[in-house]
Amino acid sequence: MLVELAGAVGFKRLERAANNALAMKLVVVQDLRDMHTQLAKRGRPGTRAFREVVERLERATGHPESGLELAFLHLVRDADLPEPRLQAEIGDEQGFIARVDTVWDPQLVIGEVDSDRFHTAPLDVEADKRRDERLTALGYDVARFTEQQIRQQPEYVVSTLREKLGLAA
Repeated sequence: MLVELAGAVGFKRLERAANNALAMKLVVVQDLRDMHTQLAKRGRPGTRAFREVVERLERATGHPESGLELAFLHLVRDADLPEPRLQAEIGDEQGFIARVDTVWDPQLVIGEVDSDRFHTAPLDVEADKRRDERLTALGYDVARFTEQQIRQQPEYVVSTLREKLGLAA
């Protein structure tokens, strides 16, 4: 179905569908590569887009697990920022701290995507604060971005990331 979809929708929707299939554990990246090898033919609509999605996923370390995370990743890519590691597990001497949405390793910058659904209730805010304190103690600079900022203030998100990554505007 993903190969057929590639000929019918834009690249971002195709990428979202492939990431959804991965997140739902319907496929693994090798399955997508096999689909491309078996079904993609010269002249078939969507072949190029499907190949690009597969190649991007093969290069990725992790994948976005929500539409909001993918929107954030598109902001990063559209701004030509370095590609972060996705869904990275971080711990300290006390054990596991968190699986973070994005991390830029050399700069020790973490980008967290805070959806309204899972990060606005008081208990969620407190849990995020405790996590951030432990991550900061390890030397990480944690940048949290709300759903509104990602969807309605992309320039703020990009400029904040540029600053934290030490990149010129």
